[in-house]
Amino acid sequence: MRFFVGVAGIIYLLFTASLTFAKPVPVEHYSRTPAIFDAALSPDGRFLATVLDNGGKYILRVFNIADPSDKKIRASAYPKDIRINWVHWANNEQILVSTRQTKKIHKTIVNTGYLYVFDRNLTVSKLVLDPQLGVRRSSLSIGLRQFNNTVINFLPDEPEHILMSFGISNAFEPGVHKVNISTGSRERIERGTANIQHWITDLRGVVRVGVGRRDIAGDWQMEIKDASDGQWRSHKDYPGLTAGTGVYGFTSNPDEMIIGARDGKTHVGFLSMTLPRRSAPENYSNMINMM
Repeated sequence: MRFFVGVAGIIYLLFTASLTFAKPVPVEHYSRTPAIFDAALSPDGRFLATVLDNGGKYILRVFNIADPSDKKIRASAYPKDIRINWVHWANNEQILVSTRQTKKIHKTIVNTGYLYVFDRNLTVSKLVLDPQLGVRRSSLSIGLRQFNNTVINFLPDEPEHILMSFGISNAFEPGVHKVNISTGSRERIERGTANIQHWITDLRGVVRVGVGRRDIAGDWQMEIKDASDGQWRSHKDYPGLTAGTGVYGFTSNPDEMIIGARDGKTHVGFLSMTLPRRSAPENYSNMINMM
């Protein structure tokens, strides 16, 4: 017993000594991008796509983890003014990459977002969504869409398509569109409106919730599509919901919506709400605390 106590004491002294004599960390280390920013495994598990730090710049790499003898270098580098939000495999052959950067549009500096699709070997890439807007219908339209990378569902059962939210002729009236990532063709699922800025789907990929401010800057409102009859209804039809209630998705049951709420305290919890019965949320004691 004394032996183990002695060893523990020595380790403690060495540890405290290393802290005492450790050199201060250079300030520039705190502004570095992470060594590994994001990673995603292909659906078949054979390839790994990673976003790495390369001297302050992002570099996208793809590794064949199923065949260690494959030494082919698959890489795509980005300049320092471009940041990568995430990387996602659309299917076994195509990778989606969401980026952000600051640009000057019509003499105004704005934040922008773009979505690219790459082949698995990173030899060919293209924009999924053209940022050019259609005919202007509002003074708020600036001709170019700022954010062209809002994916609301990856549609795993339709690997050639994703659901995206964006405006066609007015960037401030985002609708929902099914987009073919290879051809760029699209099908409108929900018409855009100035009253809805965010859309949420259930696990089937069906658009179920629209949230936003009336006329962009007014009061909050929420619309919910009934899973049985497909009709949109106000949140006021569901006791316990407010327009500002946080909606985080749905369970495997399309009639059970996951919302976030506070129990009058500092913590936030998740709870499920059964929609067809217009019932109030389950008791807060059933919440899953969110750390």
